[in-house]
Amino acid sequence: MGHDCWLPVLRIISDGATHSAEELAVTLAIPCADINLQIKTLRGLGLTVRGNPKKGFRLPYPVDLFDAPELIAGLPKWCRERIAFCEVAGQVDSSNSRLLEQAPPEDGQVQVFLAEYQTAGRGRRGRNWISPPAAGICLSLGVGFDDSPQNLEALPLALGVATRRALGKLGIEPVGIKWPNDLMAEGKLAGILVELRHTSDDRLHLVAGLGLNYRLSDSQTVAMSDRWSDVSGMTDGRPPSRKELVRQILPEWVAALDIFMLQGLSPFLQDLRLADVCRNQQVELVSDTSITHGVCRGIADDGCLLLQSGEETKRIIAGDISLRPARPERWPRRDLIAWWARK
Repeated sequence: MGHDCWLPVLRIISDGATHSAEELAVTLAIPCADINLQIKTLRGLGLTVRGNPKKGFRLPYPVDLFDAPELIAGLPKWCRERIAFCEVAGQVDSSNSRLLEQAPPEDGQVQVFLAEYQTAGRGRRGRNWISPPAAGICLSLGVGFDDSPQNLEALPLALGVATRRALGKLGIEPVGIKWPNDLMAEGKLAGILVELRHTSDDRLHLVAGLGLNYRLSDSQTVAMSDRWSDVSGMTDGRPPSRKELVRQILPEWVAALDIFMLQGLSPFLQDLRLADVCRNQQVELVSDTSITHGVCRGIADDGCLLLQSGEETKRIIAGDISLRPARPERWPRRDLIAWWARK
């Protein structure tokens, strides 16, 4: 069986109804033993599948799986005309990696890739992005250029603003932005990763990926070391469909890319600063070799982080570094006293 052999079973039980192992076996023309193996695989990947071979199997809620023609048909006409191709896969290592393997599209065109499950989805600093099958949105967008875009480090911030706008149109709020590439609610809601590849014909292939938590299981959130949020939790368990989310996000991303390439970060700064969750907060900058403490003083016009450390305010360029709220026990004593006074 293939690495995404679980997908046919998931397509059937995605309606939320109960399906017996015999029914599934007849529909898919495979032995019942293979059905049980696929259910076991889905559970092992983190998806909640209830039931057993005797009583049947079901999901606790319906799941909408992606379909490329259906997604494209629901987009605005101007956006549909920009898409060179849209591909949906069951299981991949990384949606960004799959697009980077392709030749870049012609100028003005975009490539779209969606995956139901990623085995090696990644964020910045090589971190994994964990999401069970059909429990998140793993979306990558590819564009081609002849010349390198200016200030590319700031592009995740612009795309963060675009994503926040798309979510707001569907009533998913409040959503904040954490420099340099995260969307936050009560915990981490989404991350954005931008990668660039030079092609053999001296063109540039830029791929931007979004990992958005849609509906995480209780067992998964318990296993996570950091705080996380998902769309379902922000909508009292009644989220818009994943298709609706993608149809809102894609046009916002395409428009944001166009604007960023022409005008840089400037058109996004007002929304970015309103959504900045770390402004005037005690933070830690973490690299592979050190931790720097300070107070975040906002985001500069070019997307650099402004970090006050002592009497000095430093400009931090997004790179192999992470920003996180400081733990109170690590703060300088004078700042710790001020923090307790605000409690």
